[in-house]
Amino acid sequence: GTYVGQFEVTPCKDAPCVTTYGPTVFIDYRIDVTSLGEWETYQRDATHAGYVPTRVDAARLNLMWEWTPSLEELGDKVRFITRPATNPGLVHVMGGLTSPTLGQMNHSVYTLNEFDGSVTWTAGYTTRTHPIAVSSAPGIVYQLTVNDNASFAALNATTGNLSYRYSNFFRFPWTINPPLLAPSNYGDRSYFFAGDGAKEVHAISQIDGTDLWTRPRAGLQISTPAINATQVLYQGNDTIEILDPDDGTTVASIPDVGSDGTPYPGPSALVLGTRGNAIVNSYNGTTNRSPLSSFDIGARNRVWSTTQSYLPLFAVGDGVVYAGRRGQTVPTLDAIDEADGQVLWTWVPPSSDAQTEMVGNVLLTRNLVFISTEGASSSWVWAIDRDTHQVVWRYPKGGYLTMSGSRTLYVLSGPIGGELQHMSAFREGAKP
Repeated sequence: GTYVGQFEVTPCKDAPCVTTYGPTVFIDYRIDVTSLGEWETYQRDATHAGYVPTRVDAARLNLMWEWTPSLEELGDKVRFITRPATNPGLVHVMGGLTSPTLGQMNHSVYTLNEFDGSVTWTAGYTTRTHPIAVSSAPGIVYQLTVNDNASFAALNATTGNLSYRYSNFFRFPWTINPPLLAPSNYGDRSYFFAGDGAKEVHAISQIDGTDLWTRPRAGLQISTPAINATQVLYQGNDTIEILDPDDGTTVASIPDVGSDGTPYPGPSALVLGTRGNAIVNSYNGTTNRSPLSSFDIGARNRVWSTTQSYLPLFAVGDGVVYAGRRGQTVPTLDAIDEADGQVLWTWVPPSSDAQTEMVGNVLLTRNLVFISTEGASSSWVWAIDRDTHQVVWRYPKGGYLTMSGSRTLYVLSGPIGGELQHMSAFREGAKP
């Protein structure tokens, strides 16, 4: 918020200030403190850029607490947790059991205290459902489950009580792997894919779940829309679709000539860049390549496309794209100029660590790039200095990375090649 007041300054001639050079002077001040914002959805917020605009002193990062859901693993049933979302002082995550034959079961939303890792509340769901990773809005946790008992619930972030349920989410057949992710938010609205087979774009009020508009969707990428003040954007089959956020009418459809219309085999989302542009993985199912392509939203044209293929969950900030190369035998991070798509610098882990692939997402701050890698017998989170390109911190449990509005770094990890099962929380400062 905004803080105003006065500094009182007395010009003293001696330490006890018995004698002064003159009268006390009062100096007005005003301090504007802007929140960093919370990690709400896929790659942080409605831009999906994975960028937290703060500086992190890696030398002062300390492990504050660790947590694993208290679920008993039986036979082929193993624990899992999903990508988290945050509210002030809270982190929300879905956890449960998964089985190769029975799918997900016994899952609940767990909400933990950001500062000590204690569970503040849980909310359970029926067994024959497929959980979608949670997302958040101010004071709200969105929990989506699909298949036999499809549900779209908005829970009170502090208590876990049901705030409202969105009734037009629809049911999905048990066999469908639904092409949707949890909502993205802008202002007091939330946008997401839903309807029969997730073939629609929906907009609702965050306040009470009122259905604002529904429109047919192009393509079936596992995704969630990106939003700015004047547009809702998403990746269609081989297009960039732009909708009016007020009524969902189509504003433009930009061809993506790098894509053959095949959805990327896994979650992916359009990323809003810093140059009035949209960046996507232009996936081609025939060649199995996924270069990054940048589109000028205003001019309605493609500006550049990379020669290399890249993984989704990349990050964008301060005019640079940070992305992991796809299909490499050694994990490779490229820093790419957002203006022309050229590689500025490249980082690979030391060969002595025997890392073979990049996992999870890229998390970007003003001074650091956080990534995760794994090999046959080890996994790491790395913090790479954006200026020197040197490793300044690492942690031996790689996975999915999240940072809250009050700068707690969460690392979700699990056995190599297995489910995410464990959360570690780091903050700058003294150890607890």
